[in-house]
Amino acid sequence: MKLNFDAGLVGERGYGWGFVVRNHVGDILLMGVKQGDGFSDPETEEARACLFAIRTAEAYGFRRVEVEGDCLNLIGRLQSKAPPNNSLGYFISDILSVTDHFDFIDWKYVKRGGNKVAHAIAHFQPFHYSERVWLEGGPSSIHSLASADMCKFIELSII
Repeated sequence: MKLNFDAGLVGERGYGWGFVVRNHVGDILLMGVKQGDGFSDPETEEARACLFAIRTAEAYGFRRVEVEGDCLNLIGRLQSKAPPNNSLGYFISDILSVTDHFDFIDWKYVKRGGNKVAHAIAHFQPFHYSERVWLEGGPSSIHSLASADMCKFIELSII
């Protein structure tokens, strides 16, 4: 399974964390968003989004995942299992402790263009102070974006 996550500033001061889990053919199996007040620095918010994503994926029984994010520094820290000695380090340590429950986990950096679906979920409107998770269905705008994503992938595979 592939798990993409992203964080973003929503409005003037709110955060949004989004993720999507897809199978080997790109079908969405699970997606979620958590939104609330406050936004720290981008790398910390990305770590918080990652923690939300992997905790939720684990809760729904996913144990073998390739995790993709567009924050190069965070992915590098997770790959090297080297949390810094600051508040960001606490989140990275939490992420690494959750990954002990997985049979397989691989960290991959992906450019922002390859993380469009997770980005759209993180910025999902209407903004709502809550956590929303979908196993089936979910926002049609996200499914349309995911379908367009897959069409581009298929075109590149054929060429």
